[in-house]
Amino acid sequence: MKRVRDYLKFFSYQERITKLGLKPDRADVIMPALKIYLSVMKWGGIHTLSVPQVGLADGLVRLMYRKRNAPPEQ
Repeated sequence: MKRVRDYLKFFSYQERITKLGLKPDRADVIMPALKIYLSVMKWGGIHTLSVPQVGLADGLVRLMYRKRNAPPEQ
């Protein structure tokens, strides 16, 4: 996360959108979010962070699909 922060700090908001392909609603919050995460990790003595491969919306769709297509319970 520190490397990402150090890389992103050289890009303006507009460059994060145009050069890095971030969505506008992400490009403006990524730096403050990194600062928060890094601070919490430091204060909590946390050295690693696990991140799921799917987002919340994707996870909900998958859960709904599985429930709808699950075999009937006996």
